[in-house]
Amino acid sequence: MDTPGADSIHSRHTNTSLHYVKHSDAIIYVNYYNHAFSRADREFLIQLGRVKDTFALDKMFFILNAADLAKDQQELKLVENYLVDQLQQYGINQPSVYSLSSKALMDGEEKVDDQPFFHRFDQFIEQDAKEIMANQLDLELKRLNEYLSSTIKEAESNKEEQEQKLIELQKQLKEVLKWTEEESDALYINHLEQEINELTHYLHQRLMIQLTDLMKDSINPVTIDANGKQGRQQIKIALKRLQSYLAEQWSKEFNTTLIILERKMSLTLDEWVKQVNQYIENNTELTKLLFKEKSFSEPNLLQMTELLTEQNADDLSAIYKNKKEFFEQQEVQELFEQLNTKLDNAVKSNVETLNSELKSHFESQFKKSKDQVIQNYKETATRIN
Repeated sequence: MDTPGADSIHSRHTNTSLHYVKHSDAIIYVNYYNHAFSRADREFLIQLGRVKDTFALDKMFFILNAADLAKDQQELKLVENYLVDQLQQYGINQPSVYSLSSKALMDGEEKVDDQPFFHRFDQFIEQDAKEIMANQLDLELKRLNEYLSSTIKEAESNKEEQEQKLIELQKQLKEVLKWTEEESDALYINHLEQEINELTHYLHQRLMIQLTDLMKDSINPVTIDANGKQGRQQIKIALKRLQSYLAEQWSKEFNTTLIILERKMSLTLDEWVKQVNQYIENNTELTKLLFKEKSFSEPNLLQMTELLTEQNADDLSAIYKNKKEFFEQQEVQELFEQLNTKLDNAVKSNVETLNSELKSHFESQFKKSKDQVIQNYKETATRIN
């Protein structure tokens, strides 16, 4: 899937790209040899950096295309090192960077078989990805062997022993089900809530840091060049752009946060299954629970509420008299301070609502997933008996 560029003018395109980051088997990010990262590129890469470690495999590959533009190998290596350094600054640890020339490949001047990227990508498909599936199959086989050994042993016993064994297993199953009902979810829910608290805390901080930079980009002597009423109108337009930008960033952060929380959910459920299986192993002769990672239902995007009212915009723009006084006498700083306070309060309110919604959603998802695992186990045990 060739996704829309991270620097698309449509925010929904970036959200589409983030959707594929989550659901893809592999991600190939292509960067042109002499292309500097735009702000949108940087923001998208920061989101990639935040979710990179949530995947079971390192499925991200970074291509430095148009390598033929380098005058020699030394220059190419310098550019590669620069790209690696930039990616690391955006939170992408140990990025896999490969240089190639699509032009040379298309013109037949170079061969695919000679390119390190294609060797590594083939290895990723043929070995790395299959290893995860093999490990899952290995767990299934161990469970099957345990079941077959138990079944054979039971088949060799007489009818009276079999009936007595069945009664005992049914009793043990009831004890397991009772234990899972009585066992508190508080510890696991607390783990999820701690993760949500941390993620939303830093979400608020990131938005406000980005706002500081954007205020300077939006309100400066180049963008605000008129005096009086016309200048105040330019201020209002800039304020609308700021709000639009924050709403766009909110959407990106929301999607990234969901990817991280779903991984946390899987890990938390896995811990719960291990706890139940420990009880089963210590107290029964039953087979263990099996939990397979799954996709969870996603909450709908929580749209940001209005950040600045019309009255807020009027009050802020009223600070502006003329260009000279506004920028030379630091009236612009007064506007920035007031704007920062108003938006900080509005963003904080949105983040608190998001925090509450995420906690409610993921607590519900945890309980629903846990109940499904128990139900599947109960049905399987009943069929076996």
